[in-house]
Amino acid sequence: MSKLISVIILSWNRKHDIALTLNDLFKQDFNDYEVIVVDQGSTDGTIEMLEHDFVPQGVKLICLHKNMGVPGGRNIGVANARGRFLVFLDNDASFEDGSLSKIVGKFKANPEIGIIGFKILNSHTKELDMGSWVYQKSFMEKQDEEFSTYTFCGCGHAIRCEVFEQAGFYWDDLFFSWEESELSLKALNAGFGILYCPEIKVFHRISLEKRIFNSEHECRRLRNSLWVAWRYFPFWGAVRETCVRTPVYLVKGIRHRCFLKMVFVLLLSFRRFGMIFNKKPRVSGNAYARYRKLSAKGNLWTQTAFLLKNG
Repeated sequence: MSKLISVIILSWNRKHDIALTLNDLFKQDFNDYEVIVVDQGSTDGTIEMLEHDFVPQGVKLICLHKNMGVPGGRNIGVANARGRFLVFLDNDASFEDGSLSKIVGKFKANPEIGIIGFKILNSHTKELDMGSWVYQKSFMEKQDEEFSTYTFCGCGHAIRCEVFEQAGFYWDDLFFSWEESELSLKALNAGFGILYCPEIKVFHRISLEKRIFNSEHECRRLRNSLWVAWRYFPFWGAVRETCVRTPVYLVKGIRHRCFLKMVFVLLLSFRRFGMIFNKKPRVSGNAYARYRKLSAKGNLWTQTAFLLKNG
């Protein structure tokens, strides 16, 4: 039997975090939903705990033999979901009371909206989680206002099932980083809107390691940003993105003593240039213009400075 909402959570070696997330989720004042946990090869007892404590409560557990990455894991959750609205939540995050009801209300009130991004708060300070603010920094003063946007934060968001039906699933090859931007481009191209909604709040239990520079993550950001540009942007847009991001990330590589690693990843990225660029499903001119307008971060120098600081 279908449900109105499918809540999809990825799991990987965070037994205590996901238990807290699920216990908090079950406190929501909403009943027409299912919970799908996609475990990506946990070895810390997470699977056994979920089977003992939560599968009997109705949680659908899908166990993978290896980590398929964020987009790969989410796609498996989507393929097994029965909900009209798909809600994605990190395994170290919890909803504010009443959030599921608000999600349904927002989608029903805004039929043109395909994706809703939530307001992500630091669970310790109850202030805005700066590391999860994926929008323009100038928009932070509007953090308590709704606005149309060009992307969303993966920590907590909701997507109509029609988005996946019309725009396609996440791009598995990205593995981690830029998967939200890639899906956003396809959603905009399919005619859906993306809404930032501060009424729906998620409390993120931030761990220290998430806020430390990670060269592997930065290398993936470089590679994936180029792959997305080559696959979807018009020719000159892809050239522009490549010319801006390449030197910025090489400078970041020097700054964080991972220059050679950045160069190696860049060379590997270009090895797939022909395969991605020549076969890319370009977005329409209108969709690209809409994306550029919604994502505008100032002139070229301002954007370069932003990338140097934030990636």
